[in-house]
Amino acid sequence: MSKRSSKVRAGRLRRTSSEIPLYIAFAMVAVASLGLAYLALSGVHLGERPASSPAPNSYPSEVVVPSVTPTATAESGNSSVGLVGADYSAWWVGSVGAGALPGVTAGPLIGEQNANIESLTEQFAASDISPGQLVVIQAGAQDIREGASSEQIMTTLQGLWQIVRDRGGRPVAALLPPSNSYPAANLSVNGLIKTAAAQQGVAVVDVTTAVSVVDGTWAIGYSDDGVQPNASGVSAMVQSAVSQLSGLVDVPSTNVTG
Repeated sequence: MSKRSSKVRAGRLRRTSSEIPLYIAFAMVAVASLGLAYLALSGVHLGERPASSPAPNSYPSEVVVPSVTPTATAESGNSSVGLVGADYSAWWVGSVGAGALPGVTAGPLIGEQNANIESLTEQFAASDISPGQLVVIQAGAQDIREGASSEQIMTTLQGLWQIVRDRGGRPVAALLPPSNSYPAANLSVNGLIKTAAAQQGVAVVDVTTAVSVVDGTWAIGYSDDGVQPNASGVSAMVQSAVSQLSGLVDVPSTNVTG
């Protein structure tokens, strides 16, 4: 091989080796340009941190979960609520008994199936009531079935109210639930309860209106037998009880904000 050919080949090799880094640089610039274009199209800006992915069980964005902020109220009184009643304790169990009222504890639950007011009075006489405790009294349906008059029932109900007062508690009168068998009698007793309670300064809890019609019978869908509430009836009565009892007990109220 001549010296001239060797020099030409050596020059080509030197030129080729010096050009390799330029090819790599051009390639890197091209890749970077493509990356920037992708980021621009996807809405990601340099210098910003991408938003974190939602938790697997988080609420959809269209669902607003309310926050509850406690508001201080008077700390006096008693936040325990009991019930004296027969047949219709499911609404109390689902509200006070289930802890649906924050800060409210369950007091005594006195009663049994088909108990009349006299029987409830005997059971109640042996129970304990703490000062300031709310005791809801819902009774009289069995007395109606036994033929007692509205006036007789009202007299014995007021006797229960007085027992609560004598022991330092606060009586709360609950209206009788609807009845498809004795609607007129139930309406009569409920009317007397409202009148007597207003005269004596006794609070009234109405878990009846939400599940009844104006004639005193059960609204459609709230009772399967015309006597006791079904699941829908209990749910509606529980909601009414929670709403009304929360305004009677001495516990911190809540402000619900969206």
